[in-house]
Amino acid sequence: MGLFRLAAANPQVEPVLLLAEALGLTGIRAETVATVARAYHPHTATGPATDQAAADRAVAELVTCCGGRADERTAARICLLVQSADATAALRAAVREHGSVEAALRLAPPVRHTRRISPDGTELLLELGGDLAFGAGAHACPGRTHALALVAGQLGEDSP
Repeated sequence: MGLFRLAAANPQVEPVLLLAEALGLTGIRAETVATVARAYHPHTATGPATDQAAADRAVAELVTCCGGRADERTAARICLLVQSADATAALRAAVREHGSVEAALRLAPPVRHTRRISPDGTELLLELGGDLAFGAGAHACPGRTHALALVAGQLGEDSP
């Protein structure tokens, strides 16, 4: 089943759990992904702080759900879940509030800033939104199509 159809059939399920299902993963818990996300992205955390031991336990749980091997494939799957969880849920909420994907990306982008390091080592904070909501060029979000399919499916919109 495609991601759009999976989302359309499960409009109340957390988007990260639908993505996990589409990846063929079972036993994934949204809170486990959130625990890892708070440790991996501490500057964007919206929940309680995560201590390192809790983060390590959460990663171990996700590794188990990914087949039990701590290899590159598992790392890529976990990163996909961690990086998409909050952003896709925020996009869904913004579309509900603003009425369309375009309005949501313009008025309430799910990821408002990104960080880059300049050649001289200075940290830069770049604002995202509108046409840059999913980044651009070499830094474009590879999950754009998946996020839009999840949100459109869950909100009963046309497939992107």
